[in-house]
Amino acid sequence: LEIGAMSLSLSPRGGVRESEKLSVLVVDAPIAGRPAGYEVGNVGRFTLTSDVTPRTMERGSVVGVDLSVDGTGNLPSELPVPLQAGVKWLEPDVHEKLANTAGRYGGHRTFSYVVRIEREGDVDLGTIELPFYDADQHTYDVARATLGVVHVTHSDAPAAQSAGPTLPELPPMRRVLGGQKAQARHITDRSWAWALIALGPLGFAFVTASRGIVARVRVRAAERRLSPLAVLADKQRAQDTALESDDAGAIDAATIRMLEAAVLAHLKKNLRAATGEALVRELNEAGASRELGQRLRDLLASCEAARFAPDSASSKGARDRAAIGRNLAGELAKAKV
Repeated sequence: LEIGAMSLSLSPRGGVRESEKLSVLVVDAPIAGRPAGYEVGNVGRFTLTSDVTPRTMERGSVVGVDLSVDGTGNLPSELPVPLQAGVKWLEPDVHEKLANTAGRYGGHRTFSYVVRIEREGDVDLGTIELPFYDADQHTYDVARATLGVVHVTHSDAPAAQSAGPTLPELPPMRRVLGGQKAQARHITDRSWAWALIALGPLGFAFVTASRGIVARVRVRAAERRLSPLAVLADKQRAQDTALESDDAGAIDAATIRMLEAAVLAHLKKNLRAATGEALVRELNEAGASRELGQRLRDLLASCEAARFAPDSASSKGARDRAAIGRNLAGELAKAKV
């Protein structure tokens, strides 16, 4: 068996100190010469002493028996007590004082029993034997304690009866055999009752599944509403509405928003941060020809200039730019990757 190292942290900056690992070879006591009643682990050298008080008592009273195991080694945690009719040993109260002295572990362990005696006369409590193996002498030995005789006198109190199972009042004897008594039927004996019970979980599962389906349908509908192509269609309708009026600024603004939506829908590019030559370069990288990018750039610049110069803008010019924008949107659809 291996005993691990013990570590100790020292501070400040003391580091960690560790002891060496230890290995212990453990073997069982020999089988040869092993006495009857030997408990594995009772290894050492023990003596057993006893004290019984009182020695005279009435039937039904109790007597105290103190057993003390002294010695070195692995002192036993329980003792074999003699069993006989009319004598009942209760669980002992255990006290101990153990220590490691001069390299040997030992001390004493005392077992204090309460013994109830339910028969009269001279009752011999018997002898307690503790077999053990002496590892120093390499031999078995037995520690003994003779408890002696207790004189039990007569008592007018009734003798205690041993506790045992009692039968309830039995029914009268049946002299004529009859048929089997009909058993009361419960609601769970009927098949339709289980169907009703199952409706609850099934209904809950159906409602949960329905909610999930409705939620997925709503998400997909929202995605379709928010898709780039759907946004483009919405911007084109807004441009058509603007064309019904004579407001040149509104028409140019609608054209700009329609073109930005077309580039996003067909080329997956957002033009709001790009202007001039950078805009042409990004459109070309997205798949549009350089010539198409230049025309789109020029149209956006014209729409922006007309929006901020309302005195020189005319609804006719705005309508012409809107028509060019629709044509450019169609060319972008053919240029998408």
